[in-house]
Amino acid sequence: MEVLGAHLPRRFHVLIILGVGVLAISLVGSFVKLQPTRDRVAYAAIASWVDADSQKAHPTVACIEIGSIGFHGEADLVDYLGLLDSSASPAVARGDFTGWLDSAPDYWVTQGKWIDSEAFHSRAFIDNYSLAKKIGEWSVYRRRIS
Repeated sequence: MEVLGAHLPRRFHVLIILGVGVLAISLVGSFVKLQPTRDRVAYAAIASWVDADSQKAHPTVACIEIGSIGFHGEADLVDYLGLLDSSASPAVARGDFTGWLDSAPDYWVTQGKWIDSEAFHSRAFIDNYSLAKKIGEWSVYRRRIS
């Protein structure tokens, strides 16, 4: 019985072993990347919390992570960066990141990044929203009932 590759020079054996090793490391590395990130776990927790906290079947949520939070919950999303809803695009093009407040969403989910700083200081936010929950690095603000 002949051993597979026995007729090949020794350097090819080394290359084959190295190739198999690189392939194995790549497969393990791709598996590790598929594990949920801290933010992805937070998005699911945020969506679940909003669903449980709201008295509505489909509360409205303004957020940047429209895909992730929308996938995990029942909320109708306010896409204030215009990622999927082009109606926000003119305001975003002008650098207006507060126009979404006119739609009075039930919740606002943010990490408090620079893009949201103007909204934090707007009268519409100050008068109508309060911090309801912290989940990881994310803050969930709930619209106060007037």
